[in-house]
Amino acid sequence: MMKRYIFIFCAVLGVLCSCHKTTYIKPSKDTLSFPIQGGEILDTIRADGDWEVTISPEWVQIEINDSILKCVVTENKAGKKREGKITLKGGDARQSISISQAYICTHITPDNTSLTFEKEGGTQTVGIDTDGSDIKVDVNGKITAKYDNGKLVVEAPANNATSSSAKIVLACDSQVAEINVALKGAICPKCGGKGRVKCTKCGGAGYLWKENDDTTYGCTRCGGGGNGYPPGYCESCPQYDLRKGSGMMVCPVCNGNGN
Repeated sequence: MMKRYIFIFCAVLGVLCSCHKTTYIKPSKDTLSFPIQGGEILDTIRADGDWEVTISPEWVQIEINDSILKCVVTENKAGKKREGKITLKGGDARQSISISQAYICTHITPDNTSLTFEKEGGTQTVGIDTDGSDIKVDVNGKITAKYDNGKLVVEAPANNATSSSAKIVLACDSQVAEINVALKGAICPKCGGKGRVKCTKCGGAGYLWKENDDTTYGCTRCGGGGNGYPPGYCESCPQYDLRKGSGMMVCPVCNGNGN
């Protein structure tokens, strides 16, 4: 009979003990990010029992008040980004909180400062060497760009119009870097797809007038030839075989292809 009572007592004691044993720890924030200047962040910790902080970076001051974890960080003068983890322990439960602090960026260096996309568009990735922790990306043009962990992913849509350009500006603190982007199109921007432009030698007239001998020459750049006198210069002047040019020439950008 005595053994039965002892067994029941031990069973009840075991139930009571298990009810107070911590089985879970859940912080309201599992990532804490501090600015360069430092500051404090409060994190509410939910748990079904007691818990404590067992590991924390030396640059973080920890205070615990009931279910509130208070983290205090001073100005970052370490010369680099601070990163670490805070470990909470209670019973068999473990939980980590990531903590970081930015510092002043000293450089932003892209692997490539000039990108070219064919008319079909596509995606290109540029490596970014930087010690900044908050890189801002500004895009001017028909592209998108996203920065994440040292890589800039640039996407360009297909371009069925004329060629165009775009610019990406990366900034952090006082540091700025630019990437120029060329977007090839299906239509040549110089000739509008026609393949020919106004002749740069005669300005579209088709002939040139050499004033010192009053002679007119057909513009050879746009198909003219021969020489003579300006039309209407004088009725008795021989005109020779003056063949004017068309006034148009092959587009120097697309070589007459129109794209």
